[in-house]
Formats: sequence, C-alpha cells, structure tokens
Amino acid sequence: MAWDEELIRDIFTERDVNLILQIPPRLWARIDVISWDKDKKGAFTVKSGYKFLYSITPDEAINYREVWKRLWNSNTPPKVKIFIWTAACNVLPTMVQLLKKRVNMEEFYSVCYLNSESTKHTLFRCHFAQDCWRLSNIGFLAGNVNSVMEGLSNLFSSLDFEVSDGALVLMWGIWDSRNKLVWNQTHFHLHQWYLSPLVSCSNRRKLVFLS
Repeated sequence: MAWDEELIRDIFTERDVNLILQIPPRLWARIDVISWDKDKKGAFTVKSGYKFLYSITPDEAINYREVWKRLWNSNTPPKVKIFIWTAACNVLPTMVQLLKKRVNMEEFYSVCYLNSESTKHTLFRCHFAQDCWRLSNIGFLAGNVNSVMEGLSNLFSSLDFEVSDGALVLMWGIWDSRNKLVWNQTHFHLHQWYLSPLVSCSNRRKLVFLS
C-alpha cells in the first residue's frame, strides 16, 4: 500500500505533504476505529474521562474532590452551582473563550476595558469584582489566584459553609451584572447593585453588604 500522492498534494500545503509522505503507510488492510486509550476496552465513558482529568491535575495543592463536594453540597440555587462549575472548568463564554472559538469580537472586558475578559479577571481581578468583594462582609479577595479552581479552594478552606455559600452567590451576581451590561447595556453602580435580585437571594445565604 502507498499514499495517493496526487490526492494529498491537492488537499494539503507543501509542508504538510512532505510530513505526511514521511509516514509509512500501514501494511495490512484494516478499518480504522476510534479508541480511547485510557480505558481497557477502548471505550470512552464520563467516568474514565473524569479519572483521566483528575490524574493530570496541574496543581497538587488543590483538593479537587473536596472543592466539588463543597460546591454540590452548598445551600445555593441550582443555577449558582452550575455557573460555578462552568467557571471552574473555564468554559464560561467570556471574550477570551469566544475568540478561541474564532468568534470575531473584542477581547477586552466591557466593564473596565483594561484587560482581556477572562473568567479569572471577570470574577476576581476586575475593579468592579474587587469592589464587590471588598464591600461584602465576606472579605474574600482572590486577586492573585491563578485559576477559578484555586480561588474556590482558598474560599472553601478559609470560610464556613454559610459564608462560602454567600461567596458563590456573589460570584454569580458579578457574572449576572456583566451579562446585563453586555446584552442590555445596563450599567451598574455598586449601590444600585445592592438592590438587584442578587441581594434578596444573598440575604437568604447570610450575605450582608456594608454601605
């Protein structure tokens, strides 16, 4: 068996053609199949995928299992839990993430226009987020964390259940305020933000704002 060089040259660039032609073709006629090498049977499952991701955790100082346990056992609305999980997995539709998907848009965060809109910047580092953290009775600031997961780990290890629940709702509220600005052009001042639906939700979680 040999490569169909004419077909390859019609499809690929010269560089890729040279690389492909250097690959020895297989010597036996056999249909290719998709196989997941992290499972003995070659079949992908959510369980095997989770185990693989858990095994390549870049930061051994973070107890991922404990973070997920605290999150799913938190006394917060389901939409807050799903949001935090999405943020921790770094799949929120921020400008940075959308640009990676080749969506043509500005990279800068529409709240401050000072930095790229990443999940970390939106929830922790932007001046609006920092002011929200400062003015809450939580006092939890995560400006120096390297990821949302690291921020959650610090949060859960330093706050009790009731206060950490409030912090989760606060993070959801910051993102909700961002969405109102992006989609409805609704600008929020901090004192107006106290009167938003987040506050009534947060009060049930003992999240009290200081004026």
